[in-house]
Amino acid sequence: MGCAAPSGAKTYEISGGLQVKELADEVQVTINNSSAVKKCFTLTFTNCRNVTFPEGNPSSITLEPGQQVTKILVCKADSGAIWNWNYRWTCRGVFQQMEEDPKAFTDPDFPPDSSSVGSSKTKWKAGAPELWLRAKHLGDPTQVVLFDKIQCQDVLQGDLGDCWLMSALASLAEYPEQIRQLFKTQSVSQDGKYEVRLYDIELLGWTTVAVDEFIPCSLREGVPDPTFAKPLGEEIWVLLLEKAVAKFCGSYGALSGGTVAWAFQLLTGETRIVSYQKLEDKTWRRRVMNRERQVMKGARNPMSCWWNWNNSDVHEVTALFQMLQHHLSEKHMVTCMISKTSETVEEATRNGLYKGHFYSLLQAREEKLEDGSSVSLVMLRNPWGQKEWTGDYSDSSDRWDQNPKLKALLHSNRSDGIFWMSLKDWAAMFSLVFLCPSCVSPVLAADLSGDLEEKEDTEDDAVAFPEYFSGSDAPAKAAGPFQRKKLWETGGAVGGVPVKFVKEDVEKVMMELPDYNFYEFKESVPNPYQGTTLDRSILLDPPAPALVAPKYEFSKLENGIKIASVDKQGLTARLGLYVHAGARFEGSANLGVAHMTALMGFRSTAHLSHLRTVKTLEQMGADQSASAKAGREEILYQVDVQRELLPYVVPLMVGNVLFPRFLPWEVKSAHGDVKTDKEGILKNPDTMVSELLHKAAYCNNTLGRSPLMSERSMAYFTPETVRGYLLDHFAPERMVFVGVNVAHAELTKWVMRSFADYNAIPLKKREEVKASYTGGDMRQEGTSPYCHLALGLESTAFGQAELAPVALIQEILGGGTAAYTGIGSGVTSRLSTKVVKQNPFVESCMAFNTSYSDSGLFGIYGVGQPEKAGDMAMAMAGALKSTSSVSKEELTKAKAMLKGKMYRQADKDSELMQDMGQQLLLTGKYGSAAEFAKIIDAVTEQEVAACATKMLGSKLSVAAFGDVHAVPSYASMEAALK
Repeated sequence: MGCAAPSGAKTYEISGGLQVKELADEVQVTINNSSAVKKCFTLTFTNCRNVTFPEGNPSSITLEPGQQVTKILVCKADSGAIWNWNYRWTCRGVFQQMEEDPKAFTDPDFPPDSSSVGSSKTKWKAGAPELWLRAKHLGDPTQVVLFDKIQCQDVLQGDLGDCWLMSALASLAEYPEQIRQLFKTQSVSQDGKYEVRLYDIELLGWTTVAVDEFIPCSLREGVPDPTFAKPLGEEIWVLLLEKAVAKFCGSYGALSGGTVAWAFQLLTGETRIVSYQKLEDKTWRRRVMNRERQVMKGARNPMSCWWNWNNSDVHEVTALFQMLQHHLSEKHMVTCMISKTSETVEEATRNGLYKGHFYSLLQAREEKLEDGSSVSLVMLRNPWGQKEWTGDYSDSSDRWDQNPKLKALLHSNRSDGIFWMSLKDWAAMFSLVFLCPSCVSPVLAADLSGDLEEKEDTEDDAVAFPEYFSGSDAPAKAAGPFQRKKLWETGGAVGGVPVKFVKEDVEKVMMELPDYNFYEFKESVPNPYQGTTLDRSILLDPPAPALVAPKYEFSKLENGIKIASVDKQGLTARLGLYVHAGARFEGSANLGVAHMTALMGFRSTAHLSHLRTVKTLEQMGADQSASAKAGREEILYQVDVQRELLPYVVPLMVGNVLFPRFLPWEVKSAHGDVKTDKEGILKNPDTMVSELLHKAAYCNNTLGRSPLMSERSMAYFTPETVRGYLLDHFAPERMVFVGVNVAHAELTKWVMRSFADYNAIPLKKREEVKASYTGGDMRQEGTSPYCHLALGLESTAFGQAELAPVALIQEILGGGTAAYTGIGSGVTSRLSTKVVKQNPFVESCMAFNTSYSDSGLFGIYGVGQPEKAGDMAMAMAGALKSTSSVSKEELTKAKAMLKGKMYRQADKDSELMQDMGQQLLLTGKYGSAAEFAKIIDAVTEQEVAACATKMLGSKLSVAAFGDVHAVPSYASMEAALK
């Protein structure tokens, strides 16, 4: 980066044997050739206006191995000369014709001749290439490497107008491992053949491009220099990657002119490229790439980008700056461009920038100045490695001297094309922003498994899904006071089947789809019972039913998603896609995002518009059952449909988690659903009490966050917020697909097909925040004329052995209501006999238990006359306290009632699916009702009493809703439990 010429001497050490010493009126250059071959050194000075160099600019010298020389370049300045030097130093080995190895690879499909160079819409700056040299012969063959320290400075554009590609490469080079993963060949090839992975948007998959190492060169002062991309030092990855892209597009000339969005897709496999375009009113309109139209324009044409936008999806520059900060913090790639105003390919401006030229955007920062004000700054990089901004906050700007602290933090004095600008100047100059919301596709990572180092399953992988694959059980990680063995220590799920992705013929797959007409209703066969009267049976000769006992079956795709099913031979399949995401994973910046995500379920995806989705579900009779619901630890996508239509519904459901579009107008229309849901919960006192109790029990953390967004969160309800949440949590490893009344092989096959050809979201390594039980008191006046009161204690987590005694305590307490005392109403339970019957002001009372992955909430919920709320609270507290003592008769009766209830629930498809999904999602295992029944039978009175004592030792949580004026103080209710 440029620096003003000083009055005194300054010396700069530059890697590779070059030392530059600046004096008042001359430049002293010391060059040392420490290599083993003869080399030519070239020193170029740029940004020096009205200055002449008697030695020439650039100045070149050829040195023998080990030779060192010092040159004095006296600068003869005319009037008004500007000393603002940028050093660009290149070093090439002196050209020697190498003897060609007959065994070395030469690409017959992209030969080293003019056919591969092609033509360009503009003439080459230095003429067409004059010769082709192998990359390893461009420098010292003993020093050439494929990769060294991969960094953005490695990317230097040559005489080809492919700044769009160079800018994308520079952005991706911020993450060196992603560059390495693009190369199947991981070191300098002895036979000169290199294999590079590139993403084909038309095929929606990665393709391997093989190239030789011949690089087009031009002779400059007798020294061969690559005509197009330039190497930095001895690394050649940039040269080879540019050549692979040229072959993919047809020629080098095809790269002259393109868009960085296309390059992002090619290098990362990311199809959700976003652009922001500056409008005349200085606002920025968001645009999203349209893959279908792009393919129509030509999938291998770098100019083939088609954008969708909504005129209402516009943002002020301050909002855009915040979004840029977010994307850069998430390691997303960002570039920007100044729109052209003429036919000139790259038109220079008076402040050092170029129109029609792409720049990488590396940082966006808000910093304090010396006067106490703030300034928004952006860091950019020119892929040329030179030609920088010359205005405020440029390298030579006096703004740095005015703010020494900021200068010490950010200012750099290197000639590398990197510079800072203020947001104000940047927004005035630039007009287009392109961002790629990931660095590399997980499909590419999966593709590496056969080429790079193989990695066996780790112990952590076994913990996640142990019973299905490892055959052993991992130690439990319980939370709170419960630190015991896991629930399924001796039981659990049977072994499952790992499922590999299979590349199938699309036409054959389509032949497997059931015959179904989505556009009209009609009978496919004549009605055989037409004209049959009611006095005749239509089952005179019924076929014998093929009864098969329901069997729980489990599989796991290689991308990590778990699949579970049980076929009860019902005609209606119940399908549920569970994602381990919910309100507990939200942060202060995106409160309510789980609810937002659920509201956007079954809307537009990359394959179906919202209208087509609704009409498809409606035609299959599934429009009423299709739903998306957010909980505290999961988001559930659910559909009930005729079992033979499963091949249509599974891909439709998976589309919601793989490629939802989150169109701005659909997001905006969902805003009204927030108000509807909010009004609905306020009318439901039971739900309100549950929400208040969780907020009290887990104050301001994890499980205390509501699955329902508030009005304060409406400002965050944007496509970016929801999309960011999916990128953080919607990885296949965090998903479970459950089917009831389906054939397991059929379900597994269609789930595999739905994921096989698409980019799933990669799993992020993160520290899971444990739920912190705090206890507390929450009360809210409501429209209900009654007092709704809940007393809660910390319970056990899902999958822990204490779940059985907790369930029995819940059954012993039971519940009852003053309005109904018939069979099954719990009239013999403790709460019915000791609370409801003895206190006529109590309308109803029941025990509850809710378990999560690392904690649980147990308690009693009562509804009564508001003026008697104090008496009701003391009666409920007394019932809770009494659980520390249980008789053998009570326990025996509770075991029988609990097992009967479990078996009845297992007969309900909805209850069974929910049970399977939650267990697999939160514990990685599944225990059936029969297995749980065996555990229940083994529970003793001592275990129940010990479990109750532990729960009573936790802090009390209180929630009240409705008429709460007579609810006693928290201290008095807590004292009643002692």
